[in-house]
Amino acid sequence: MLSKDSDSSRSASGSKIEATAKRLREMAEQVGPDSRLPSVRELISSLEVSQSTLMAALQRLESQGVLRRRQGSGIFAAPAKPTGQFLIIIDPLLMIAPSPFWSMLLHDLTACFSAKPGEASLYFASPGPIDPNTLLASADLPQELWAGLQAGRYRGAITIGLTESLIHQIEDSGIRVTAFAGFSLSHVRLALLEACQIGVAELVALGCRRIMLYNTPYVPMQEAFMAAISMHGVEDCLLPVSEPYVDGRLENIRVTEMITPGIRAGREIARMPAAERPDGIVSLEDMFTSGFLSALNEHGLAPGRDIQVATYSNVGSPVLETWSGKLIELMFSTADIAKALAVGASRDTVPTQFNTIWERATRLESSRGPSEMLLLRPTLRRRGENPVIRRDSHG
Repeated sequence: MLSKDSDSSRSASGSKIEATAKRLREMAEQVGPDSRLPSVRELISSLEVSQSTLMAALQRLESQGVLRRRQGSGIFAAPAKPTGQFLIIIDPLLMIAPSPFWSMLLHDLTACFSAKPGEASLYFASPGPIDPNTLLASADLPQELWAGLQAGRYRGAITIGLTESLIHQIEDSGIRVTAFAGFSLSHVRLALLEACQIGVAELVALGCRRIMLYNTPYVPMQEAFMAAISMHGVEDCLLPVSEPYVDGRLENIRVTEMITPGIRAGREIARMPAAERPDGIVSLEDMFTSGFLSALNEHGLAPGRDIQVATYSNVGSPVLETWSGKLIELMFSTADIAKALAVGASRDTVPTQFNTIWERATRLESSRGPSEMLLLRPTLRRRGENPVIRRDSHG
């Protein structure tokens, strides 16, 4: 239990940070948009505060869009609040993928802006030439969009599936970019490593001792999986980690149909002698899981009875509906992703919304300056529990 002295000390520290942030805000208003403030050393002296208090106050104001720190340049008041529309830019290849995830995300994202018609514009990136070495098609933006960016017509952008180089070009136009399935100075990611660890823990709790991982091709997972296995004392029963998606070239990995590898893996396991068969599966790709379970069903095997399955899933998605209640589901919500992206893009003008979501972001340093990553955590749905339905959570 914390002592009263500890509580008082924490309160005093918070008050100092708040008072320092107030004075810094006043300084930013005095110097005007995009103007430079004194250096850290000068601020410590003039404000008569410790470095830790100053840094905490700076971080708070930076997160609220009041100040910006530029590596090697100093501290600046934020630029004047932009006007114009928000951009939503998507790689069109994602929309032809078999998974309903991308269409669900687009639906939820456009719903975030539905209260103010015309506030956001949707663009699909233009497919570019194919790289002969990787056979990957690059993407570009329509010329009218580049012209609008150069003319300052937009106040923020949300990108989905764009390359890092293309995102950097958009950022260089002077607007904030919030990205998913891509890396910008502000980007949203799913906590798949945590989902893997939760899945292993749940399988162990059900008595599983021969657990196999089927991983998504996008996030390295072997280390987290093996750590979770070791933590629960079942490393002696570990089956070789399987990477069924990476047999062959990866030129079309983003639109590769995951069901077929799932069917192949399910059939391989069904043919194993029962004594050698894994009793638990962690799958971090719902389309793979769908194919895997279909193959088990072909051979008279059922999840929850013959083999326990912990799997990634999307709230409201029909992909795993057939096996509802028989799986351990590590659920992510496209509505939550959409809300995080919308708030991230608009926080320069709506700082109170930012404080409810993006204050949880991890602050990072990159070659382009301070950046932040917001991890969205999974919701656990155990076997037999009622479905989680949150397809209307845009607010």
